[in-house]
Amino acid sequence: MDIDDIIKSRRSIRAFLEKDVSPVIVKECLDAAIWAPSATNQQPWEFIIVGGNELKNISEIVTNNFPSRMQEGDSFPEIPEENQKRQEEIFTAVAEAAQKDGMDGAAVFQNSLCFFSAPAAVFFVSYSGCDTQCLLSIGAAVENFLLSAHSKGLGTCWLGIPLVCADDIANYLNLPKTKQLIAAVAVGYPDKSKEINNFKRPRTPAEELSKWIGFRKE
Repeated sequence: MDIDDIIKSRRSIRAFLEKDVSPVIVKECLDAAIWAPSATNQQPWEFIIVGGNELKNISEIVTNNFPSRMQEGDSFPEIPEENQKRQEEIFTAVAEAAQKDGMDGAAVFQNSLCFFSAPAAVFFVSYSGCDTQCLLSIGAAVENFLLSAHSKGLGTCWLGIPLVCADDIANYLNLPKTKQLIAAVAVGYPDKSKEINNFKRPRTPAEELSKWIGFRKE
């Protein structure tokens, strides 16, 4: 696949095969991640790769602590109407796909707390007080990782839900106060037989979202 095919065919995977992921392949994906652009070349990223019973323990921590953490603050702030519409469309698509797989929407959400039972997860870590430039740099590194993983036949899901319990996860991982969790990615081999991994994900055309200034019309 060329780079455009890799970008457009990558998707979030929500059902994984019971198949271990080679640390060698994950390392190759991380090697791609570190070539992302970063503000003033700070390279403000570190990685914690978790699998096996350790990941099951973290999943249990998230499942147990998520309700109370949600009550502590507004983890899902209000978003503009046009963005909310797209969000609702994907929620509907996920729910319909889940139903075809014999699940309901609640089960999909519950599974997200457990990294969708993926065999591994990668936590992207940066320094405490990470500013906007730093966060953008981490985001670029995550995207490099996702695309590299997809090109190697792996499936990934960039998850925000578990990081509602970021402090709990950080404590379990013995992360120092000078560091913070920025992103979590489930990693494994996709179960291609599941509709939850095959439904259409609409994209608003770039032309509808773009404003060109200083260019001649073609």
